[in-house]
Amino acid sequence: MKKATITAGSLILMTALTLTACGAKTTAQTTTNDDTTVAIETLEKDVRGLFENKLYELPSKHVTEAKVAAASKQYKKVYKLRGDLTKSQKKTLKLSKNRIAAIKHVIAIQASIKTALGDKQVITDAKYDNTTLSTQYAAVAKALPKYSKTIKADVDLIDAEVKAVKTVTAATTGDPDQQKIDAAATAIKAVNVKAFADYWLPKLPKEAADGTVTKTDGTVAEVKNPTPAQQAQAAAKKNTSTRTTASSGSQTATRTTGRTTTSSTTNSRPASSSSHGTTNRPSTGGSTGSGTATKPQPAKKPHAPEAGWNVSNGVYSTMQAAMAAMNKALFSPSNADYANTHHVHAYTVPYQDGTDMYSWEWTADEK
Repeated sequence: MKKATITAGSLILMTALTLTACGAKTTAQTTTNDDTTVAIETLEKDVRGLFENKLYELPSKHVTEAKVAAASKQYKKVYKLRGDLTKSQKKTLKLSKNRIAAIKHVIAIQASIKTALGDKQVITDAKYDNTTLSTQYAAVAKALPKYSKTIKADVDLIDAEVKAVKTVTAATTGDPDQQKIDAAATAIKAVNVKAFADYWLPKLPKEAADGTVTKTDGTVAEVKNPTPAQQAQAAAKKNTSTRTTASSGSQTATRTTGRTTTSSTTNSRPASSSSHGTTNRPSTGGSTGSGTATKPQPAKKPHAPEAGWNVSNGVYSTMQAAMAAMNKALFSPSNADYANTHHVHAYTVPYQDGTDMYSWEWTADEK
């Protein structure tokens, strides 16, 4: 009887121990599952906070590097539990990884745009290279195509400004080249940002009044590939510098272009119907000339020119002004054919009140 009682007691004790062990195992398993669920839910919440809505198309306007860092830290915690995750939870883990990476691309390209354009939308660094930004934009366009459209205008602006700045560098390197200067000016204006033009246009070499170019270091140099206007200005400078005073009181300046020879003559011959050949004529007061050329004095209200002088191309108060008009006509594209068969010269026109004015005319080549 005693033996049977002991056996029954042993059975009760073993049953109690077995139930206790099972209970402990169940409790431990429940705790592990709860921790994993909480970790996944926290990760989902952190990632969702990085975006504007649950569609995960646009970044939140309030996203910060600190929030991205917190989401990344939570991702690493869940990643360590990946062996205990369900299939659905593993999918959430992968999506979270991609979404965090997309936001990191957004933050990077926003910083790049800010660095390049600043507050005035102007690139001021001549050595700035947008290769990295282009790579960043490609990554954003792939991960968040809807968001990439919102920054495309800035990316395109940076690309246009970079190209324009490169033309400025080309125009300011080496000897001045008018074609490069013109190309740079066109590229700058094409950007269509006033602040950009205000910053870069003054950095281009400037055309001087005599047709030369003042470089950015302040030195003056002859320009390559000059425009017609520059050719005319250079020719006028040469005419001015080579004019000499002859014993008869006349001054003549000549120059040869690729098309024809032009000249300017003070006290030039009158038209065929005139007998005038000198400005040494009686003054207004009736005294005779001294034999030297009188100093041209533009009249406030000049009377008509003396008979026989051709003023069909206008009259000017100075020889320089007459020559400028002559050169403008000479180098005008519309007169190209005409200039090949004609000479052109400027001359003094005597007026009835004793003053001198100046004009110019075409003369046909002698055959």
